Amino acid sequence: MNSKSNKSPSKSKSRSKSKKTKRTKSKEKDSDKPTRPLNAFQLYAADLREENSKKGGDKLTFKDIGSKWKKLASSKKKVYQDKYEASKAEFDKEMEEYKKKKKNEDDDDESDSEEEKKSRQKKKASSKASAKSNKNNKKKDMKSKKNEEEKEESEDESGD
Repeated sequence: MNSKSNKSPSKSKSRSKSKKTKRTKSKEKDSDKPTRPLNAFQLYAADLREENSKKGGDKLTFKDIGSKWKKLASSKKKVYQDKYEASKAEFDKEMEEYKKKKKNEDDDDESDSEEEKKSRQKKKASSKASAKSNKNNKKKDMKSKKNEEEKEESEDESGD
């Protein structure tokens, strides 16, 4: 008996059905939002690369830097950890200010008139509708191209 012909139908069906995941659009990044500070290892890596480039050595890989970081004495690591803590404290302050500013902006949005809110909602709805129609148009174009290709293939086969 051939082992390939004894495949269970349930297995082959499960293979043919693939789950498609929806891609979500990423949110627009706020340029006013403070950036996170580099951690201790990243600070060390930046210093090490700078020293290495001044000496004119080869480029260091993360593997090399990581092994050097592991071998580094805890007293020297402490210097970089202290730098990180200082920059983290500064980041936290900036983040608090940013959140307060953002909250005030959101409160201002709530005080907008009903007409302004409705107009914003209409704009959002129209942009979603246009995006949907563009998607549908693309699907129609793909189908028509496919139909044309099939028609040409059938004409080629009948002509042979």
